[in-house]
Amino acid sequence: MKVLVINAGSSSCKYQLLEMDTETVLASGLAERIGQGMGKLTHKIAPDSDHEEKIVRESAFPTHVEAMELVISLLTDPEKGVIKDKSEIYAIGLPSVIMIAIGSVMTFLMNKILITYHAAHETAATAFGVYFKLQSFFFMPVFGLNQGALPVMGYNYGARNRRRLMGAYRITLTAAVVIMALGLVLFQLLPEQMLMLFVDRTDAAAAQEMIEVGVPALKTISLSFLGAAFGIINSTLFQATARGMNSLIVSVCRQLVVILPAAWILGQQFGLNAVWYSFPIAEIAAFFISYILLWREYRTELRFLGTEKEKKA
Repeated sequence: MKVLVINAGSSSCKYQLLEMDTETVLASGLAERIGQGMGKLTHKIAPDSDHEEKIVRESAFPTHVEAMELVISLLTDPEKGVIKDKSEIYAIGLPSVIMIAIGSVMTFLMNKILITYHAAHETAATAFGVYFKLQSFFFMPVFGLNQGALPVMGYNYGARNRRRLMGAYRITLTAAVVIMALGLVLFQLLPEQMLMLFVDRTDAAAAQEMIEVGVPALKTISLSFLGAAFGIINSTLFQATARGMNSLIVSVCRQLVVILPAAWILGQQFGLNAVWYSFPIAEIAAFFISYILLWREYRTELRFLGTEKEKKA
């Protein structure tokens, strides 16, 4: 199994392609000066070995996309490539692309559900939009942890180093839980003050309606924050260990399979305020699904990482 580990900065991108079965680095490289005119890519085949070969290419890299396109072309080169087809990489990367799209689909359909409440449909949709703006202050740092931890976990998985892999997972999970716990506390204690940042105070009627709809929304949805921390970091571990499909399964269940039917049923039976409970319900379902997938992965593979070296010794 081959794992491509990428560490992307603002103007550079480092990468390694690891063959996990033999614990070797097939290729590595560095793309420099991305977005700064003429860029440079240094690509090494079989680095740090007697057969190391270096390829240097200069090309314009307006964004990271162009840099990675050149990387893929070198990795799959008919003469000097180390993989036959980029589908070996897409097995990990495709679920991530789909997961990005799932969020947009969920938002669109949730707004469709909210506008069925004609008495307050505009305010409900607005409150939902305000929630997304506010939650970004806490979710974005956690997504940042995700991006930072992913190459660290992926590298140590490829190196068969269980101690460092699980250590990175625990540290990242702890930091994510702390961030989301802070968000939960603020959403529970200061929902009205947070909403008023997006309300025209000169329109007293509109402000009052936003408070009546928005306060229950923020308080209820934020109950899902701690579960979201667990889910996001678990998805990071799944992707780092070549199990992107597990991330996709959890994301689909959370954002489509559970939350949308729950929102529709709760709204029809109990009214608008009950719709917001679909978020913690979906997060609880995703927590158990993610836990089961993680437990299975740990029992079948992760706990055995590194034992191959001990047996050889």
